[in-house]
Amino acid sequence: MYVCIVVCLRVREKERERERERGERKIGKERAVRQPATVPGAGGMIKDMADDEAIQATNDDASECKRYAVQLGYWCDPFISLFVKQTARKAPEINRGYYARVKGIELFVENFLKVSV
Repeated sequence: MYVCIVVCLRVREKERERERERGERKIGKERAVRQPATVPGAGGMIKDMADDEAIQATNDDASECKRYAVQLGYWCDPFISLFVKQTARKAPEINRGYYARVKGIELFVENFLKVSV
């Protein structure tokens, strides 16, 4: 199983490397779209800044969701409070989704370590 995962990761890494060389990014599974070039002074920098702010807002929201799930006791993370100071109430489905991801990765890592030791 480990060999399969490593091979899959390497194949995907090679694909991403080729996409970067061509200046393309994948959308879905089938299509590739050429990335627009950023030209300073032509509004490209402003668009990139807006994209960065949207990405940062997504990151902040995800971090808040994780902090709230930790506060409710879904799992223990002593470091999340260093990154997110306050949280608003989140839907239970979000908390359970994060819990499922954390538990899944935790089980995967534990099984991997048992097999490799």
